[in-house]
Amino acid sequence: MSWKDMQSAIFARLGRSIAMVISFVAMFGITNNAIAQRTVERVGDYTLTSWSQSDDVPVHVEAMAQTADGWLWLASRSHLYRFDGVSSELYNVPNEDGTNLVRILATNSGDLWLGYVTGTTLVIHGGFFSRSVVVKGFVGQPIQFAQDGEGNVWGSSYNRLFEASQSTWQPVDEHRGILGSYFYAIALDTQKTFWVFTDQGLFSLDPGQKTFRQRTDITRGLDWKTLVNGDKSPAHVQAYAQIYFLSVLALAGRHIVPMYSSSRYFAGPGVSDLCWIALSTGTYKGRYLTAGELKKFANDLPGVMASNPADFAKIDSGASGMIFEDRQHNMWSGARGGLNRFRPSSVKTIDVPDGVTSFAMLPDKNGGIWFGNAVSVDLYRWWHVDKQVTASPGYDLDTTAAYRDTDGSILIGTGDGYIRRFDGMTFQPIDPLPPSAEKGDDIIAMVRDGEGRLWVAIRNHPIYVKRDGQWLENGGYKELPSLGLLRAVAGADGRLWLSYAHELFVIDGSHLQRYSQEAGMNVLNVRDIIPNGTPLIGGDSGLAAFDGHHFHDVSALDPAALTGITGMIREANGTLWINGLKGGVRIDADELKRGIADPNYKISVRIYGANEGMPGTAQMNRPVPTLIQGTDGRLWFATTQGIAWLDPAKAPTDNYAPVPAVRSMKVANSTFRPGAQVNLPAGSRAFEIDYTALGLSDPATARFRYQLAGIDSDWQDVGTRRQAFYTNVGPGTYRFRVAASNEDGVWSTSDASIRISIEPYFYQTKWFLALCFCLTLLVLWLAYMYRLNQVTRRLHQRLGERHAERNRIARDLHDTYIQAVQGLVLKVHAASFELPEGGTKDKIVRALNLADDVLIEGRKRVYALRTAAINSIDLAAAFEEIALGYEGDEYPSFKLTSTGMAKLTDPLVIDELYAGGREAIINAFSHSCAEVIRVDVDYAKRGIRVQISDNGNGIDPQVIVDGGRGGHWGLRGIRERMERIGGQCRFISDSHRGTTVILFVDASRAYVGRSPFR
Repeated sequence: MSWKDMQSAIFARLGRSIAMVISFVAMFGITNNAIAQRTVERVGDYTLTSWSQSDDVPVHVEAMAQTADGWLWLASRSHLYRFDGVSSELYNVPNEDGTNLVRILATNSGDLWLGYVTGTTLVIHGGFFSRSVVVKGFVGQPIQFAQDGEGNVWGSSYNRLFEASQSTWQPVDEHRGILGSYFYAIALDTQKTFWVFTDQGLFSLDPGQKTFRQRTDITRGLDWKTLVNGDKSPAHVQAYAQIYFLSVLALAGRHIVPMYSSSRYFAGPGVSDLCWIALSTGTYKGRYLTAGELKKFANDLPGVMASNPADFAKIDSGASGMIFEDRQHNMWSGARGGLNRFRPSSVKTIDVPDGVTSFAMLPDKNGGIWFGNAVSVDLYRWWHVDKQVTASPGYDLDTTAAYRDTDGSILIGTGDGYIRRFDGMTFQPIDPLPPSAEKGDDIIAMVRDGEGRLWVAIRNHPIYVKRDGQWLENGGYKELPSLGLLRAVAGADGRLWLSYAHELFVIDGSHLQRYSQEAGMNVLNVRDIIPNGTPLIGGDSGLAAFDGHHFHDVSALDPAALTGITGMIREANGTLWINGLKGGVRIDADELKRGIADPNYKISVRIYGANEGMPGTAQMNRPVPTLIQGTDGRLWFATTQGIAWLDPAKAPTDNYAPVPAVRSMKVANSTFRPGAQVNLPAGSRAFEIDYTALGLSDPATARFRYQLAGIDSDWQDVGTRRQAFYTNVGPGTYRFRVAASNEDGVWSTSDASIRISIEPYFYQTKWFLALCFCLTLLVLWLAYMYRLNQVTRRLHQRLGERHAERNRIARDLHDTYIQAVQGLVLKVHAASFELPEGGTKDKIVRALNLADDVLIEGRKRVYALRTAAINSIDLAAAFEEIALGYEGDEYPSFKLTSTGMAKLTDPLVIDELYAGGREAIINAFSHSCAEVIRVDVDYAKRGIRVQISDNGNGIDPQVIVDGGRGGHWGLRGIRERMERIGGQCRFISDSHRGTTVILFVDASRAYVGRSPFR
């Protein structure tokens, strides 16, 4: 290689290193900003999370306890705090002498026992601080509190033992079998035996007994008396004694029941026969001591620990005053600067030399991996990971790509454009290289297609395929871009998948298919592809599935979990693993299927990040992929801070269901801790509710959903947000409910809820609304009555005018026409006297008699026009008066009945009913040839009904159909009158049974109420 080419290669490598370092720093900065202020680091097989005063956690934590509901209670000097794993809050408790709080016990009943340095003991029943009780009689500083199997509470100072009885501490001494002037430890084992360890030996109290017995059968041959020899400090003695105590009981097959309260000095039981030791030199994870070690350890605990470094691992250098195990088996220690939590790491790391980053990985045949690095200051190797990390001799190039060839060998691409074939022992160059390789740019991808042809991609150049011993640019496909390849993968079916920044190509034999945004390919910078089964692509902006024609985006409840994807593995059971911006991500097979099928569904994911021991996040840029699966099933992650592995078959699942809790409520400028019922004053239209989830393993990842019954129609899924905001809430009673899930998607078994009652203003009360409703009805009724009165007056006015007109017509007829006819008759009658008797005179006399009949009928008609005042017609009486004009043997008999009470009736209705009934009655008398005419008048609730019937010869049915005979207006007149007032008219006729006329007017039209304005 010429000097010019060497310069180009050197500068290319330097530029790549700088770019990758910048990417690393940017990603690391993003990661740290995304995490809360707490610090997280790996310590051996544990993840250490530390909280300080800047994280709203008190310093100088002296004691801890966890109640059954999940709250962690912290004692700091004279104050008591409540901690949910995210933030703490101060509780004001009675403390008359202002002394330091040094012990906390959480009992099985939910009570908190608080021990102060002066011996004062405060008991808070059930978490209600208003129900606190002072227990007197404790002498000295409480060192330990414990509860036995029967629920009795015990306490020990350095030189006394006490049992709580009602509201008093009772000293326990030799009268109950206890000997000793110095008390080291008290505890309850899983067989409900209560143990006390003093300077005189080990004592036990069996269930149901009142007297202790000394257990020399357990301590035989193990001399505890050396614990107090010499000038050791009380802290030193207490630490050694507790290790002795735990180890002796473990040797006897006895196991301590967790009290979920911290030990004052200085050791605590752990899981799997481990113990935790807190000394001034730091915190250690160790094991119980053997009998041989117990015989010599008292005077040389550091020597015993130093001689067994694998069994006593130092995991924290800070001085600690106590050890505590919570209900999820996390270990806690209090430090002067705050609080520490040790959680077993699911993710394990390997030791990679400092400064070595950007890894290309391949699995080996025995469960380990091979890897090379693309970035380092001066160390480039091809490494093998089995039980240790070893470098393969004969290779010192930067590795930018790696591919296992079909013959089992490994092809390694370098940053200088070289390709080496590694057979497990030696590295052989590949020759000839693609033309662009000579320019010293990175080899970024190598793959063989279904026909066995090797494809090689070089940064800033096209991809090449080796065909017939020659390198062909872009495989001969003009549609392929000339640069910018990100990932090249071959599927089991032989198809080749090539991804670029905004598009993806699939080569199947000689066919090339391009996919872009038109086909739903919305993922930017696809950096890994799973081509088999349902194809999946992952990149900077997300995850998508391919159905053979179209891509479907997959959404998550935590959107960031599906971003920055640079590696993917799908297990045989369908579980998908991702290495991305948030670290390792697991998606269960059923969730993935539902997310692909339903574009609106947001899948739940399990994140393996810093809290699980993952070192950093997925390495960005190249090499890719950053996630591979070994032949033993382990998953290997290349991250910004090294290489880590996870065994999915052994990854622990947190089955602890978090306990949701409402922390506080803010209304206007007031913040308070709500009880089960919250009563808010009138006008409280907006409030804020803070809630949390009690689960101490990884509380920051808890997800929440809540509902305010009466406002929200369904649950509101709000992710990790811990506040609910409501505005424009009206008066009434509401129920707020919140549920939570942990990092493994286990939901709480019950909801936390509070009832919120908002008092209404007087104008928002039901009685006020009812009053307004009644007043509205009253106003409407008054308006109706006013309008009805107006209409009634108009009707009266119109009817009065009508009757006046009728009277005028009647008067005019009487004074003109009838009088003129009468005069004419009289003149003709006078003239008839001059005629001789005989035929002509007789005819004239008969005509005069007929004229008299006409005059009589005319007078009757005029009389009818002037009958009755419009408001005083009694239909029955009026109809009977009509019948009086037809008395005699030549007329039918007349019968009339009236039922119901005559009511105030619309005058127009009465007038028309009378006119129609009169017409029917006269027709019956005149034309029916009946023997009986019957009239029935019924004033019913539903209306007025008039029925006129006879048993005469009836009416021709065709006449009824036609509405009357030609030139006669009787039937038509009756129908028109009834239609005018909205009534009904029926004619029923039969030649054998006579005729029935029924007139009916509905009550709403017939009857008139009295108006208050009349």
